[in-house]
Amino acid sequence: MEFFRWAEEYYEGRWEFAIPLTHSEHRKVHCDGFAVFEVDPDGTMTEPKKYAPSDPFGPRGYSGIDWNEVEYAVKDPAGQINVVRTTGISTIPDADAIYDLLRKNHKGNKGRTVGMKDGNAKFEMFGGSIDLGYAKLSKSRWIYYVGQMNMKMTVANSSVVREIEALDEGYVFFDRLFHMMSIPYVKHKQNSVIPFPIKYLTEWCKKLHYFVANIEDDDEDNTDE
Repeated sequence: MEFFRWAEEYYEGRWEFAIPLTHSEHRKVHCDGFAVFEVDPDGTMTEPKKYAPSDPFGPRGYSGIDWNEVEYAVKDPAGQINVVRTTGISTIPDADAIYDLLRKNHKGNKGRTVGMKDGNAKFEMFGGSIDLGYAKLSKSRWIYYVGQMNMKMTVANSSVVREIEALDEGYVFFDRLFHMMSIPYVKHKQNSVIPFPIKYLTEWCKKLHYFVANIEDDDEDNTDE
């Protein structure tokens, strides 16, 4: 399989993408291992392979990852690995900026409006909920968030903050993957919250039955009628 326009992005060497393979049982999530696939510079993608957790014979660098805490991982051609975790944190509008603009507009007789037609004001106040943003906390630790491009301002559509960590005192190279979240055929007219190869890998693993079907001990579901 070949990714659309992958070769045009001038990716040197072979990139790897990995996800944990999990199932839920007794309302707890259990990690069964992880799946990895590779993408060559011309866009050719290998078939996913699955490995047991901490498999000593698996690809180099993955054995030390706690897959119970990781959403996905990416390895660059130099062997550096970045892991991504969800933080449970969501972005919120800048209340101080909104208040200042409201006060300014009121004094200028412009009415009590936040000026949503003003592009600069919109990004100043709602930057954490629009488009894709990131912050560098250190060389080996970043955070990123992906907002709604058409800005649907509700709690349900707020941006979830994800943490990127470079393993083994490496560096974060994740900025090279940001454009993969704006591929139009993955999420129509919206940014994706994960790079599109991760989305493809997840769907492929489901078709290969690498994910174990959920096993829940819900009394209501198991009650005979």
